[in-house]
Amino acid sequence: MTVHINPKHLDMSELRQKVWAKPSTPDVRPYLIEYMRREMDRARALTNRELLSGKGGDVSANICGALIWPSVVADDEIGWLTEKSEPELSRALDLACKLDVDDDQAAWDELFQIVEKLQ
Repeated sequence: MTVHINPKHLDMSELRQKVWAKPSTPDVRPYLIEYMRREMDRARALTNRELLSGKGGDVSANICGALIWPSVVADDEIGWLTEKSEPELSRALDLACKLDVDDDQAAWDELFQIVEKLQ
């Protein structure tokens, strides 16, 4: 029997363990969303200049990595997070990975909106 713990009661290291657990299954979704919310809280605490420089890239890289993990099971298999099954998370993945390479205020704004709406 799987015991579900309220993600809000976990610290970041416990959330990371849940998010990067093997194998990644849809059960991880609430932990993934809470992890993303906390990372976006870190982004909100940055000045606009910091957000669009290295510090924002750290946040986007963390979110990108967390979202890539459940999107690929193995080299030739697709995971549970796909554009069709999870359009919002898939879009967040696209934005976070883009922001890891190229800072863009409009992409940050969209990512903030997506994460706020996730349930």
